[in-house]
Amino acid sequence: MTISYRRARDLDFEQIVHLQNLYLEANLNTDQKQDGFLSGQFTTDQFCQIDADGAVVVAYEQTDDGSDVKAFLCASSPAFNLPFALPRAMIESFPQAIFEGKPLSQQAVLVAGPVCVDVSCRGKGLVRELYRAISGVVPDLYEVVVVFVSVANLRSINAHKNLGMSVVSGFSFNEKEYVTMACSIANFRG
Repeated sequence: MTISYRRARDLDFEQIVHLQNLYLEANLNTDQKQDGFLSGQFTTDQFCQIDADGAVVVAYEQTDDGSDVKAFLCASSPAFNLPFALPRAMIESFPQAIFEGKPLSQQAVLVAGPVCVDVSCRGKGLVRELYRAISGVVPDLYEVVVVFVSVANLRSINAHKNLGMSVVSGFSFNEKEYVTMACSIANFRG
């Protein structure tokens, strides 16, 4: 299997929604959740809006009849995320979230996520390559990339730690606990 990376194209968004829905926390049993899950759900139109604000990148396998999306990563501005309750809860914690000696609220932050990798491709470095792809298409004005992860999603926390991200704060939403993780976007450039 050869995996390639690119910014999402119009025909990819339906596959992105399908992949997202496979791994939504609400759609998985307890054992399946141990292998990672998504906390929030977006429509095709919302993914297109995320792409317009920041970027959506995909990892895909070329097939005879097109391409098969195996993973995706979204990134957008904090302003874009404010209308959505869960990311807004993270953004509201930015004044208390200290990264490299400064609150996130005083830095040029790129909000990453959701990120999703099909179970058939996990453990193969796709997440790192997706972050590299994102860093190559978003504006250079961003200094720090952040992501929030449910504390129950240890696979995702560990995957992000392996990318060099560290936990900078925690927050609660709908009686669930989350961590905000951050690193310099320069980690993925060049």
